[in-house]
Amino acid sequence: MSLTEIKPSRSFKDPLFNFNGLNALELSVQFGLDALYLAILDSKSKTFVAVKEFIFEGVYSPFQVKDEFERIIDTEPLFKLNYTRKLVGVIDRNSVLIPEALFDKDKTTDYLKFAQDLPVDHEVFDDELINAKARNVYALPSYLVQSIQDKVPGALLHHFSSPLIEGLILKLKRTEGQKIVLHIQYSHFEMLYFLDGALNFNNTFSYTTAEDFIYYVLFVMEQLGLNTDKIEVMIYGEIEDHSGTFELLRQYVRNVQFGKRNDLIQYSDILDAVPNHFYFNLFHQHMCV
Repeated sequence: MSLTEIKPSRSFKDPLFNFNGLNALELSVQFGLDALYLAILDSKSKTFVAVKEFIFEGVYSPFQVKDEFERIIDTEPLFKLNYTRKLVGVIDRNSVLIPEALFDKDKTTDYLKFAQDLPVDHEVFDDELINAKARNVYALPSYLVQSIQDKVPGALLHHFSSPLIEGLILKLKRTEGQKIVLHIQYSHFEMLYFLDGALNFNNTFSYTTAEDFIYYVLFVMEQLGLNTDKIEVMIYGEIEDHSGTFELLRQYVRNVQFGKRNDLIQYSDILDAVPNHFYFNLFHQHMCV
Protein backbone atom coordinates (compact mmCIF):
# COMPACT_ATOMS: atom_id res chain seq x y z
CA MET A 1 0.00 0.00 0.00
CA SER A 2 1.40 3.40 -0.99
CA LEU A 3 1.46 6.16 1.61
CA THR A 4 0.34 9.72 1.01
CA GLU A 5 3.21 12.12 1.61
CA ILE A 6 2.67 14.84 4.20
CA LYS A 7 3.94 18.11 2.79
CA PRO A 8 6.00 20.27 5.16
CA SER A 9 4.51 23.59 6.17
CA ARG A 10 8.03 25.04 6.32
CA SER A 11 11.09 23.64 4.56
CA PHE A 12 14.66 24.97 4.51
CA LYS A 13 17.44 22.93 2.92
CA ASP A 14 20.89 24.24 2.04
CA PRO A 15 21.11 23.96 -1.79
CA LEU A 16 24.93 23.99 -1.71
CA PHE A 17 25.34 21.19 0.82
CA ASN A 18 25.96 17.64 -0.39
CA PHE A 19 23.57 15.59 1.74
CA ASN A 20 24.71 12.35 0.10
CA GLY A 21 28.43 13.00 0.56
CA LEU A 22 30.80 11.71 3.22
CA ASN A 23 29.47 13.98 5.92
CA ALA A 24 28.93 13.34 9.62
CA LEU A 25 25.25 14.20 9.91
CA GLU A 26 23.13 14.34 13.05
CA LEU A 27 19.34 14.12 12.95
CA SER A 28 17.16 15.93 15.48
CA VAL A 29 13.43 15.21 15.58
CA GLN A 30 10.68 16.48 17.87
CA PHE A 31 7.02 15.57 17.53
CA GLY A 32 3.71 15.60 19.37
CA LEU A 33 0.01 16.29 18.85
CA ASP A 34 0.60 19.46 16.82
CA ALA A 35 3.53 18.81 14.56
CA LEU A 36 6.79 17.10 13.71
CA TYR A 37 10.01 19.09 13.43
CA LEU A 38 13.32 17.89 12.06
CA ALA A 39 16.74 19.48 11.75
CA ILE A 40 20.00 18.21 10.28
CA LEU A 41 23.35 19.20 11.71
CA ASP A 42 26.67 18.82 9.90
CA SER A 43 28.67 17.85 12.97
CA LYS A 44 32.04 18.58 11.33
CA SER A 45 31.30 22.26 10.83
CA LYS A 46 28.70 22.44 13.66
CA THR A 47 26.28 23.94 11.13
CA PHE A 48 22.57 23.29 10.72
CA VAL A 49 21.92 22.65 7.04
CA ALA A 50 18.21 21.77 6.96
CA VAL A 51 14.98 22.29 8.89
CA LYS A 52 11.49 21.02 8.13
CA GLU A 53 8.19 21.40 9.97
CA PHE A 54 5.11 19.23 9.40
CA ILE A 55 1.79 20.38 10.85
CA PHE A 56 -0.69 17.69 11.93
CA GLU A 57 -4.41 18.14 11.32
CA GLY A 58 -7.15 16.21 13.08
CA VAL A 59 -4.72 14.53 15.48
CA TYR A 60 -6.08 14.19 19.01
CA SER A 61 -4.48 11.08 20.55
CA PRO A 62 -1.00 9.58 20.98
CA PHE A 63 -2.00 6.69 18.70
CA GLN A 64 -2.82 9.15 15.90
CA VAL A 65 0.51 10.86 16.59
CA LYS A 66 2.23 7.50 16.09
CA ASP A 67 0.52 7.06 12.72
CA GLU A 68 1.53 10.52 11.50
CA PHE A 69 5.07 10.03 12.77
CA GLU A 70 5.39 6.75 10.87
CA ARG A 71 3.89 8.23 7.70
CA ILE A 72 6.42 11.07 7.65
CA ILE A 73 9.32 8.73 8.39
CA ASP A 74 8.24 6.47 5.51
CA THR A 75 7.77 9.25 2.94
CA GLU A 76 10.25 12.03 3.80
CA PRO A 77 13.55 11.58 1.86
CA LEU A 78 15.67 13.18 4.59
CA PHE A 79 14.94 10.23 6.86
CA LYS A 80 16.63 7.94 4.33
CA LEU A 81 20.07 9.55 4.83
CA ASN A 82 22.82 8.03 6.93
CA TYR A 83 23.31 9.65 10.35
CA THR A 84 26.05 9.31 12.92
CA ARG A 85 23.60 10.28 15.69
CA LYS A 86 19.82 10.45 15.88
CA LEU A 87 17.87 12.28 18.58
CA VAL A 88 14.11 12.06 19.10
CA GLY A 89 12.21 14.28 21.51
CA VAL A 90 8.56 13.60 22.29
CA ILE A 91 6.36 16.64 22.90
CA ASP A 92 4.11 15.81 25.82
CA ARG A 93 3.03 17.97 28.76
CA ASN A 94 3.28 15.24 31.39
CA SER A 95 6.66 15.36 33.08
CA VAL A 96 8.01 16.01 36.56
CA LEU A 97 11.28 17.77 37.42
CA ILE A 98 13.05 16.19 40.41
CA PRO A 99 16.18 17.76 41.98
CA GLU A 100 19.19 15.49 41.48
CA ALA A 101 19.87 15.41 45.23
CA LEU A 102 16.40 13.94 45.87
CA PHE A 103 16.19 11.63 42.86
CA ASP A 104 15.83 7.89 43.39
CA LYS A 105 15.80 5.74 40.24
CA ASP A 106 13.56 3.18 41.93
CA LYS A 107 10.89 5.82 42.59
CA THR A 108 10.41 7.26 39.10
CA THR A 109 6.96 5.72 38.76
CA ASP A 110 5.98 7.09 42.18
CA TYR A 111 7.02 10.61 41.18
CA LEU A 112 4.66 10.54 38.22
CA LYS A 113 1.79 8.88 40.07
CA PHE A 114 1.98 11.58 42.72
CA ALA A 115 1.54 14.30 40.09
CA GLN A 116 -0.84 12.63 37.62
CA ASP A 117 -2.61 9.46 36.54
CA LEU A 118 -0.24 6.97 34.96
CA PRO A 119 -1.86 4.67 32.34
CA VAL A 120 -0.86 1.02 32.54
CA ASP A 121 0.41 0.94 28.94
CA HIS A 122 3.05 3.65 29.56
CA GLU A 123 6.80 3.29 30.09
CA VAL A 124 8.62 5.61 32.50
CA PHE A 125 11.85 7.41 31.57
CA ASP A 126 14.09 10.04 33.08
CA ASP A 127 16.48 12.53 31.46
CA GLU A 128 19.52 13.80 33.32
CA LEU A 129 19.66 17.60 33.20
CA ILE A 130 23.24 18.47 34.11
CA ASN A 131 22.87 22.24 34.12
CA ALA A 132 19.57 22.12 36.00
CA LYS A 133 20.98 19.58 38.48
CA ALA A 134 17.73 17.66 38.10
CA ARG A 135 16.02 14.71 36.46
CA ASN A 136 13.11 15.13 34.07
CA VAL A 137 10.78 12.17 34.69
CA TYR A 138 8.08 11.34 32.12
CA ALA A 139 6.04 8.49 30.66
CA LEU A 140 5.26 7.53 27.07
CA PRO A 141 2.86 4.97 25.57
CA SER A 142 4.65 1.68 24.94
CA TYR A 143 3.41 1.55 21.34
CA LEU A 144 4.90 5.01 20.67
CA VAL A 145 8.25 3.98 22.15
CA GLN A 146 8.23 0.83 20.01
CA SER A 147 7.42 2.87 16.91
CA ILE A 148 10.38 5.20 17.54
CA GLN A 149 12.69 2.24 18.04
CA ASP A 150 11.45 0.59 14.84
CA LYS A 151 11.44 3.66 12.61
CA VAL A 152 14.54 5.44 13.95
CA PRO A 153 16.81 2.62 15.13
CA GLY A 154 19.44 3.64 17.63
CA ALA A 155 17.83 7.00 18.35
CA LEU A 156 18.40 8.67 21.71
CA LEU A 157 14.97 9.30 23.22
CA HIS A 158 14.11 12.17 25.55
CA HIS A 159 11.36 14.54 26.64
CA PHE A 160 11.19 17.66 24.47
CA SER A 161 11.39 19.96 27.50
CA SER A 162 14.82 18.64 28.52
CA PRO A 163 16.85 20.49 25.83
CA LEU A 164 14.61 23.54 26.31
CA ILE A 165 15.41 23.74 30.03
CA GLU A 166 19.11 22.99 29.55
CA GLY A 167 19.45 25.41 26.65
CA LEU A 168 17.80 28.26 28.52
CA ILE A 169 19.88 27.70 31.65
CA LEU A 170 23.04 27.87 29.52
CA LYS A 171 21.82 31.06 27.89
CA LEU A 172 20.66 32.81 31.08
CA LYS A 173 23.04 31.50 33.75
CA ARG A 174 25.05 34.75 33.88
CA THR A 175 22.05 37.07 33.89
CA GLU A 176 20.73 38.99 36.88
CA GLY A 177 17.22 39.77 38.05
CA GLN A 178 13.90 38.24 37.10
CA LYS A 179 13.04 36.83 33.68
CA ILE A 180 10.11 34.94 32.23
CA VAL A 181 10.58 32.75 29.16
CA LEU A 182 7.55 31.70 27.11
CA HIS A 183 8.14 28.88 24.63
CA ILE A 184 4.98 29.00 22.50
CA GLN A 185 3.76 26.32 20.11
CA TYR A 186 0.45 25.68 18.39
CA SER A 187 -1.70 24.34 21.24
CA HIS A 188 0.57 24.56 24.28
CA PHE A 189 3.29 26.70 25.77
CA GLU A 190 6.01 26.37 28.38
CA MET A 191 6.45 29.08 30.99
CA LEU A 192 9.75 29.30 32.84
CA TYR A 193 10.76 31.77 35.54
CA PHE A 194 14.43 32.56 36.19
CA LEU A 195 15.84 34.49 39.13
CA ASP A 196 19.50 35.54 38.77
CA GLY A 197 19.97 32.87 36.12
CA ALA A 198 18.50 30.02 38.19
CA LEU A 199 15.32 28.20 37.17
CA ASN A 200 12.61 28.72 39.80
CA PHE A 201 9.45 27.68 37.97
CA ASN A 202 8.60 25.55 34.95
CA ASN A 203 5.23 24.36 33.66
CA THR A 204 3.36 23.55 30.46
CA PHE A 205 -0.12 24.85 29.64
CA SER A 206 -2.55 23.86 26.89
CA TYR A 207 -4.51 26.61 25.16
CA THR A 208 -6.87 27.03 22.22
CA THR A 209 -7.36 30.81 22.10
CA ALA A 210 -5.25 33.89 22.76
CA GLU A 211 -7.49 34.60 25.73
CA ASP A 212 -6.67 31.18 27.22
CA PHE A 213 -3.01 31.90 26.75
CA ILE A 214 -2.98 35.32 28.42
CA TYR A 215 -5.10 34.04 31.31
CA TYR A 216 -2.47 31.43 32.25
CA VAL A 217 0.42 33.86 31.79
CA LEU A 218 -1.14 36.53 34.01
CA PHE A 219 -2.28 33.99 36.61
CA VAL A 220 1.23 32.59 37.03
CA MET A 221 2.75 36.06 37.17
CA GLU A 222 0.29 36.98 39.90
CA GLN A 223 1.10 33.83 41.88
CA LEU A 224 4.83 34.57 41.58
CA GLY A 225 4.31 38.18 42.62
CA LEU A 226 5.68 39.60 39.35
CA ASN A 227 4.97 43.10 38.08
CA THR A 228 3.73 42.98 34.45
CA ASP A 229 5.14 46.48 33.85
CA LYS A 230 8.67 45.51 34.95
CA ILE A 231 9.28 41.80 34.34
CA GLU A 232 11.36 40.93 31.27
CA VAL A 233 9.60 38.38 29.06
CA MET A 234 11.49 36.48 26.36
CA ILE A 235 9.57 34.68 23.60
CA TYR A 236 10.66 31.52 21.80
CA GLY A 237 8.71 29.09 19.64
CA GLU A 238 6.89 29.09 16.35
CA ILE A 239 4.84 32.25 16.89
CA GLU A 240 4.69 35.20 14.50
CA ASP A 241 5.01 38.79 15.68
CA HIS A 242 1.66 39.66 14.04
CA SER A 243 -0.28 36.80 15.65
CA GLY A 244 -3.25 37.53 17.89
CA THR A 245 -1.57 35.70 20.77
CA PHE A 246 1.55 37.88 20.62
CA GLU A 247 -0.44 41.11 20.18
CA LEU A 248 -2.60 40.29 23.21
CA LEU A 249 0.49 39.56 25.30
CA ARG A 250 1.91 42.97 24.39
CA GLN A 251 -1.28 44.61 25.64
CA TYR A 252 -0.86 43.18 29.14
CA VAL A 253 2.92 42.86 29.54
CA ARG A 254 5.15 45.84 28.82
CA ASN A 255 8.64 44.38 28.37
CA VAL A 256 8.32 41.62 25.76
CA GLN A 257 10.98 40.66 23.25
CA PHE A 258 11.79 37.74 20.99
CA GLY A 259 14.74 35.60 22.01
CA LYS A 260 17.78 35.02 19.83
CA ARG A 261 19.58 31.90 18.70
CA ASN A 262 22.63 30.50 20.43
CA ASP A 263 25.67 32.06 18.75
CA LEU A 264 27.76 28.97 19.55
CA ILE A 265 25.90 27.18 16.75
CA GLN A 266 26.31 27.90 13.03
CA TYR A 267 23.42 28.05 10.56
CA SER A 268 23.37 27.77 6.77
CA ASP A 269 22.52 30.98 4.95
CA ILE A 270 19.13 29.61 3.94
CA LEU A 271 18.13 29.57 7.62
CA ASP A 272 18.45 33.37 7.68
CA ALA A 273 14.83 33.27 6.46
CA VAL A 274 13.78 31.59 9.72
CA PRO A 275 12.88 34.01 12.54
CA ASN A 276 15.57 33.98 15.25
CA HIS A 277 13.19 32.78 17.98
CA PHE A 278 11.94 29.77 16.01
CA TYR A 279 13.15 26.20 16.77
CA PHE A 280 15.25 27.13 19.82
CA ASN A 281 14.43 23.79 21.41
CA LEU A 282 15.17 21.80 18.24
CA PHE A 283 18.51 23.55 17.67
CA HIS A 284 19.65 22.83 21.24
CA GLN A 285 18.75 19.17 21.22
CA HIS A 286 22.20 17.99 20.09
CA MET A 287 23.94 20.01 22.84
CA CYS A 288 21.86 18.75 25.73
CA VAL A 289 21.26 15.07 25.04
